[in-house]
Amino acid sequence: MLERLILENYVPLLSSNITKVDLDLKHMITLIMARNGTGKSAIMRELNPLPPENGNYEAGGRKYVEWRVGKRLYKMESYTGVGNGHSFRIDDGDELNTGGTYSAQKELVYNHFGKMDGGLVKVLHGIKILDRLSAMSPSRRKDIILQVYPNDTEYALGVYFKLKQERNDLKAAIKNQVARYTEENNKLARINQLGIAELENRIKQIDTDLKNSLLLRGQLESAKLDPDLQAKLALFNRLTDKLLTNKLSGVMHSYEELQHAHEFAELLVNKYQEQVSVLKGVIGESASNLDGMEDLLRDPQAFHSQAQHLAEDFKRTDESIKKFDTLLNSYPVFEEGGVVFGGIEYVVEAFKGYLNRVAVASTPELTSGTYKQWLLEQEQLANKQRGIASQLEQLRHKLKHYENADTINCPDCSHAFKVGITQQDVQAVRDQIAAFEKQTDEIKDRVTALDNLIENDAEWYLTMNQLFVFVRENSNVKVLPELIKHFDIGKVPSSRLCNALDLFMERSKLLAYRQTLEDEKKVVDGRLELYARENLLDMATHVQQLEANLAKATGKVKFYQRRAMVLKEQLDAIRSYNSDMEKLRQLQYDLYTGMSNRADVQLRSYVDQNISTLTKSKDEHLASIIQNKSLNAVVESISADIENLKRRLNSVSVLMDSLCPNKGLIGKLMSDFINSLCGNINAVIKKIWNTPLYIKPCAKENGDLTYKFPVVTGDKAPTPDLSDCSGGETDVLDWAFRFVLLDYVGFPFPLIMDEIGVSFDEIKRGRFFNFIQEYTQGKNARQLFMVSHYFSQYGIFKDPNVIGLHYEGLTMPGEPNKHSLIV
Repeated sequence: MLERLILENYVPLLSSNITKVDLDLKHMITLIMARNGTGKSAIMRELNPLPPENGNYEAGGRKYVEWRVGKRLYKMESYTGVGNGHSFRIDDGDELNTGGTYSAQKELVYNHFGKMDGGLVKVLHGIKILDRLSAMSPSRRKDIILQVYPNDTEYALGVYFKLKQERNDLKAAIKNQVARYTEENNKLARINQLGIAELENRIKQIDTDLKNSLLLRGQLESAKLDPDLQAKLALFNRLTDKLLTNKLSGVMHSYEELQHAHEFAELLVNKYQEQVSVLKGVIGESASNLDGMEDLLRDPQAFHSQAQHLAEDFKRTDESIKKFDTLLNSYPVFEEGGVVFGGIEYVVEAFKGYLNRVAVASTPELTSGTYKQWLLEQEQLANKQRGIASQLEQLRHKLKHYENADTINCPDCSHAFKVGITQQDVQAVRDQIAAFEKQTDEIKDRVTALDNLIENDAEWYLTMNQLFVFVRENSNVKVLPELIKHFDIGKVPSSRLCNALDLFMERSKLLAYRQTLEDEKKVVDGRLELYARENLLDMATHVQQLEANLAKATGKVKFYQRRAMVLKEQLDAIRSYNSDMEKLRQLQYDLYTGMSNRADVQLRSYVDQNISTLTKSKDEHLASIIQNKSLNAVVESISADIENLKRRLNSVSVLMDSLCPNKGLIGKLMSDFINSLCGNINAVIKKIWNTPLYIKPCAKENGDLTYKFPVVTGDKAPTPDLSDCSGGETDVLDWAFRFVLLDYVGFPFPLIMDEIGVSFDEIKRGRFFNFIQEYTQGKNARQLFMVSHYFSQYGIFKDPNVIGLHYEGLTMPGEPNKHSLIV
């Protein structure tokens, strides 16, 4: 049982102004309650005996854990940012981590807590989606199942992996030796055909050709290839085709004449549009005044009362709007008068849903560009590592050539030497190998660091990408990017922005209501004014005259709009023609220059290729002369080595297949264990799910276990894997896997439940919590830690330990923090 947990300067809690939590957890059931974004899940992630990660704590960070296993009390303490700040004690005994190192602390936890490591803890927690069974790759599923397998297969697996490494090394060695044999045998045949004298003559001819090629290469050094040449050629062809159509054949006036005519037509359009606008306003006002006048004549006092009520309602609405303005002025963006919020009312609820799913980044300075740079750097380092490995292989092969070359004794003195090879040549190759090996170690260290960075913020990157996809899909709502920027979404919790959006929508409703009151007041005031003048008949006659004038003005607007459109098309055609002609002249010059440079660049490429070929041929001839005497012995040695390697490969393959975790002895044992594991999972699901749902053991392909688990739902054919199931089905399968997995862990790890049942319907959620209630009341129940937003489900627990973090406004199932200290 986990009895006590202390966290100090824990980064996920610092944003909620919590610097220390001291939790007394000697209870079977502990509920963690808080508002969204306060740090509930962050505390759940530390419910384990492992030492903390430095990146999750600020300077002076501390994690202290007391864990009772049987009669023993384990006390584990770690100070972050200190190289030797770790302690591991049992009861009040001696310090087991004498050096206080991080690696020793992890090893002690692994040995004392049933092979517990970070990967297994993540799976048992199930807090992140990537650590759930449905989201795991088949390879990771295999590793987890092997890790919890109750029988000890560590030695057998160690032998299997050594055999596998040996097999891969043998295959690589055979491939390398076959290539060497082919190369050396071809060299031997060529040397035997030509002879030493012919090789020396060919070297002299190659030196002459190389000199001439290098002179020509120097003359072509300044040639540069235009990267846009093909695009310019395509544009040149399009422009010539366009100009050949001669769209200006119908234009009879000059550009200046058309421009003056267009300006005059636009002037007339504006004039008549203003006249139409004025007439519509007068007609609308007069018509609204005439509408409803019969009611006014019957009861004039009713409209006076209506006007008074409207004025009072208008005043109350203005006061409410001012209150919301005062509240919104405390939020960025919302207090700026120039920001356009158009269209936000249609997407605000969906926008808030994405905001609530956003995970907070591990550091405020993290950006998506930085995260993408990590991914790019990771790929670049992997490519660089492969390139260095290839070069190392070539250098080691070259060093073997140097070392295996025959030593010749000089007939005139006692000096011994190798033909064509000096000690400096050998030392230079060794220095290159050492430099590449050092570079390989540096790359491995950087790749490990990048893996940790990418893993730590994977959920943040996923949720922020989903948010930005939503923003791009709703690009017509211009204010969304501004809100994300000014409220630091992804760096701080998004609850503040959600509150501002709620206030803004309430204010928008009041503004719309205020506009309705203004329109109604205008109509009532007009009717009262018209009633006072008593000239209804004159007003009706005047409206008819205005409508006739409106029809004439509208006809004038349409006529001059058509005229302006025709003139604008002619002007655009002239401008386009002149612009295309100017582009065509410039493209003509660019194409000529580009074609000339392209020819020079192509010639330079041919010269470079020729120089490379000549250099390679010269090196081959020199190497042939050096290796002439010793080549026969080398070929025979390589042939014998290939035969020995093949015999060893056959033996290693037979041994490896007999132990294989997929189809050998270990595979058979694992297949039986997987059948048992799936049966236990189905037994749990049957008590929760009220519809047919069960998981099947993974099938085999070509004799190998696939670690893909089909799922049967109802009468349908099984899905290929549980990752293809619906959200609720996936959630219950993932949870059942973790629940069953606890029985195979080597020590009493608690049952962690972080918002389980969100995607269940009401019936299944009720059955699920009934199962939890029965389980917690059983004699074999484990310690339970739970976070849930369904308050009604907390009632199933009697007198639970309640931990509250910023729980203002939440209904609590008991007295919070009765056994906890939170500061």
